[in-house]
Amino acid sequence: FSKADAFGYGDGLLAALCYSLIIVTNRKISAQVPPLGRSFYQLLIAALSLSPFLAGHNIKLSLQDLPWLLAVGFFQGFLGLTLMIFAIRHLTAYEYGILSYLEPVTATLIGVVIFAEPLSLLQALGGSLIILSGLAQLWVAQPDPRQPTQHT
Repeated sequence: FSKADAFGYGDGLLAALCYSLIIVTNRKISAQVPPLGRSFYQLLIAALSLSPFLAGHNIKLSLQDLPWLLAVGFFQGFLGLTLMIFAIRHLTAYEYGILSYLEPVTATLIGVVIFAEPLSLLQALGGSLIILSGLAQLWVAQPDPRQPTQHT
C-alpha cells in the first residue's frame, strides 16, 4: 500500500461518512420542508464545501465542455439527489440501502454498454457480489409464512 492508496482509502471513508450523513440528515428534516428545497441547499453546501479544493488548480474548460457539465450537474447532481430525498422519505433505511447498492453496478453497466469501457474480471465479480448480497438481504428479511402475523 502506497501513500497515494492511503489517501484514496481515506477519501473513500470520508465519502461514505458524508453519504451516511446525508441519509440521516434527510430523515431528521421535517416532512414539511419540500424535497426541492432540500436538494437546493444540499447542493449549495456541497458546492461551497468543494470550491476551496479548486483553488490553485489550473482547470481549463471550453464551450464544448459546458453541455456535459450542465448535464452531469442536472442528472447526477440535482435530479439524483432530489429522487434520493423522495426515496428516503418513502422507504425504510433497509429498503433504501438495498437500492443504493445498485448504483455502482448500474454506473459500471452504463460505462460498458454506452461508452464501450472494458469490464475486468474483478469488476464483474464485485458487481455480482453486490447483487447477490442485495438478493440475500431480501431473502433473509422476508417474513416467515409459518409465523402468525401480529395485529396492533
